[in-house]
Amino acid sequence: MSAISVMLIDDDPFICEVVAAALGVKPGIHVQSFASGDDALAAARIAAPDIIVLDYMMPGTDGLAIYRDLKSAIGAMPPVIFLTAREDADLVARLHAAGAAGVLSKPFDPSVIADEILKRGARRGDGPRDMRLDAVAASFRASLPQTMAEIDKEWSALRREWQTQVAESLVMRTHKLAGAAGLFKLHDFGNAARAVEVAAVAQVEAATRGEAVDTSAIEPAVAVLWERAIGAMGKG
Repeated sequence: MSAISVMLIDDDPFICEVVAAALGVKPGIHVQSFASGDDALAAARIAAPDIIVLDYMMPGTDGLAIYRDLKSAIGAMPPVIFLTAREDADLVARLHAAGAAGVLSKPFDPSVIADEILKRGARRGDGPRDMRLDAVAASFRASLPQTMAEIDKEWSALRREWQTQVAESLVMRTHKLAGAAGLFKLHDFGNAARAVEVAAVAQVEAATRGEAVDTSAIEPAVAVLWERAIGAMGKG
């Protein structure tokens, strides 16, 4: 089988590690990971990949904008598979209408994600599960104290004074945390992170509309997240 190059674009390092590890044990699969659309665009101009795996929610932009930039740069697009944590039928329809070869939901099952990507990219490989996934899971758990410290710092700042930029950072941080937690079957923790994301988004949208912001609406979700985080950190 000839080599297949996969371009993975996702700002979450754990998502990148899991997908790259899952694809890496497939014969003839070469994976390049990029944390931003700009970096991926520069690489694609040099050598277009055979398959693109693209996260929909990216800092400062979205996957559709990156998709359009790539299409302008390299012309004939390879199959593009979007990853998204949004349960939105309209979004899925828009992605397919734009030309997506597939849309995969986060969280996904790491044991089958490679086959799902390759199937939608019209190529399939074979191989055993990569035990590096266990190492990635351990790394994720080890990173949780620092991640929660950053969330606590942002939440403390918002309790003192509303700052939309800080709130948006909290949204992005908990969005990535929820997606990664689901990968490692920490579903309660992931759901708690998602609840903080949803609560913070509601207040950001209220501020955008010029309405009063109520940070106390976020507080119960943050408290639950901390409870779930302590449990997740204790799992080995």
